[in-house]
Amino acid sequence: MRARCREGLRRRHDWFLLWLMRALVVTLAALSLSLLTGCRSQESSVDSQGRTLPASAKGGGLGPEARTATATTNPSSPATVVLPASGRVHTVNAGLRFVVIDYTLGGTPALQSLLDVFRGNERVGQVRLTGPERNGFVAADVTEGFLQVGDEVRLR
Repeated sequence: MRARCREGLRRRHDWFLLWLMRALVVTLAALSLSLLTGCRSQESSVDSQGRTLPASAKGGGLGPEARTATATTNPSSPATVVLPASGRVHTVNAGLRFVVIDYTLGGTPALQSLLDVFRGNERVGQVRLTGPERNGFVAADVTEGFLQVGDEVRLR
């Protein structure tokens, strides 16, 4: 009698383990499927006032489609948005002759552009944007002059 009882418990125990393993496999399969096929959203950033910006405006690098806009208040008269085409020298590496320029307030000029650098109203140097660009900051090679943090960089 005891042998039968033990055998019956083993069968129930085996059945329970089998059910548990199947449930675990189905759950893991569903979880991995949902992770692999999940929604992919574009990266966005938040400006200083807490507004969410689209990925194209991340870091201030606005594409050509964002450089002009039409007025929403009066659709019959288009308006052109003028973006500041200047940046500020954020970091200077005099030994390697490169700077990092902050363009977070406006559009970034194209890479390989030659730009003039001013301290006040006096031209103090020239740089060539070489990249990379990240979050509105761009690396540039110093082609002439001695630059300082805070100098203004403008298009030629």
